Amino acid sequence: MWEINNINQNLEESKFGKEINEEISSFLSDKESIKEEIIQILDSRITNEESDTNENSESIKNLRNIIDNGFSIRVGDQELNFSLSSTKTLPIDDIKKEFSQIYKEKLSKIKLELENKLESLNESFETIKEKLSDELEKVKENNTKFFIPDITSEHAKRGLSIVKGNKKDEIIWYLRGTYKIKYFDDIPVSKEITKLTTFPAVMEIITNDDNTITNVKIKTWTDLSNFHHYHSVDSGSEDCWGQWNFSEKWKTPDDIINLGNRAFTILQNINSDSIGNNDPRNLPSVEQVRSSLDSTIDYSREEDIFF
Repeated sequence: MWEINNINQNLEESKFGKEINEEISSFLSDKESIKEEIIQILDSRITNEESDTNENSESIKNLRNIIDNGFSIRVGDQELNFSLSSTKTLPIDDIKKEFSQIYKEKLSKIKLELENKLESLNESFETIKEKLSDELEKVKENNTKFFIPDITSEHAKRGLSIVKGNKKDEIIWYLRGTYKIKYFDDIPVSKEITKLTTFPAVMEIITNDDNTITNVKIKTWTDLSNFHHYHSVDSGSEDCWGQWNFSEKWKTPDDIINLGNRAFTILQNINSDSIGNNDPRNLPSVEQVRSSLDSTIDYSREEDIFF
């Protein structure tokens, strides 16, 4: 009932997160306050017991004085003197029962006070738990919602598809295309090299909740694994795009298609200043490509390539 320190606080993204965190902070503060009150109750009881013990000790001293010397009472102008004539020893079990009953009553009072405090604390905890449960359900519901862009069959025919990303409101777009090398530092390569480097591939484009493009990466056609090429880095986990800035916002799926085709076109040129892999898997080496340059070939590029 006390252990709430491990409550998941990852609710800051929800609009009720701040309110829930304030409730938890207030509850923890109340818990400490109640613990202090309980300690004060126990300290007070211990102090009272010590006081009672001291008073009883003083009473015993006075009683012995009476037994030894008797006592007197003044009534008007008369003084009455009393002395002890006899004593009676009471059974020790009766004395034990009497004191036992006294302490039971005192302990019952302490127990009742503690139970009331703990019950109040438990009610506060249950309230917080209910609010957290409701809020976590809302967060879970929001995380499962997926915005589907207005993609038509025409977009699909052009090779576009989407899946839900790993983060909230993240979309992963896949555009089918072809990887091929046509140029080395903007100089045409031989048609043989172009043929050897031609592979079907998929351009992966990731966007976030405000329609900003956050990453572009070429993938293999067969299983969407990393496509190793001349400008792939970190063992193929990332692609180097040079000076091309893809961080823009899309408005329609056509924007994604155009950007993906632009990425395929950029990769048709090998820029010797930003080569990440000199001997990529299943492709000719950089030296083989360099030795095949043929400036007489005209591939009729759709647009200039600049890194």
